[in-house]
Amino acid sequence: MMKTKEKNVASRNLRNFLAEFRFRAKLALGADSVFYRSFRFSKLSALDDNQLIIFADHVVRTAETMMDKLSVRKIDETLLNEINTAATSLDDAIDAQKKAIAVREEKTFEREEKAGEIYDILSEICEVGKRTWEGTNQTFYDDYLIYGSSESIGKEEDEEAKGTDPEPTQP
Repeated sequence: MMKTKEKNVASRNLRNFLAEFRFRAKLALGADSVFYRSFRFSKLSALDDNQLIIFADHVVRTAETMMDKLSVRKIDETLLNEINTAATSLDDAIDAQKKAIAVREEKTFEREEKAGEIYDILSEICEVGKRTWEGTNQTFYDDYLIYGSSESIGKEEDEEAKGTDPEPTQP
């Protein structure tokens, strides 16, 4: 969750830089000019984060070819460097998020594996307990039963609360 938040912050930061660039370029070049349209800002809002990085690179490369026209509105190397830095930060944040997702999936697999091991041990103990108490003490024997799902346990508790007898379980 933290890596996703960091990625979202980096994405918002890059979008803010591009919005500032867009505003200044519009003033410097005119909204209807061929030069302004070469930036292709119309599709900016529809870009996902990976596409945004590629778009930021396009904006910087395009701007570098027309710095003389853009400099009248204080679009300079500093702003282009900030856009590049923000794009790099977003790229790094995407990579970090992907690594965190991979680690989470790996740890989930490990937990499931350990839970299976615990269940196997518990099943073995229950088999020993049932065998020990079978035919001698039904209450102790019942203590070693493993129910198939939490629904059956919950159903028994609901029926006990209502005062009815639960359905008998077959050993």
